[in-house]
Amino acid sequence: MNGQEFIAVNGGGYFGKFHESMSLYVCCDNQQQIDTLYDALAVNGELQPCGWVKDRFGISWQITPNFLWDMDEDDDKTRSQKVMKALYGMNKINIEKIKEVWNS
Repeated sequence: MNGQEFIAVNGGGYFGKFHESMSLYVCCDNQQQIDTLYDALAVNGELQPCGWVKDRFGISWQITPNFLWDMDEDDDKTRSQKVMKALYGMNKINIEKIKEVWNS
């Protein structure tokens, strides 16, 4: 996909369907990348909170801005918790809103 090789191994009937314990995490540089990727994966898929989307094949994706982990791991836990709370209210992540919460 986009020059990156992904390999999925079929574990037979034992493993059943894809579920959230196996997800692909994509860090995006800007809102346009988030919008493009999230919207494409959401076609015939399932929107989920915090930047997650389950595609039409049942594969879960986490589409996030590249700075999100830095916010989560910041020493100011009150600030981090505010960002996480805002994320739970979003499906597709809105970078501008996240930064507003971060800076408030």
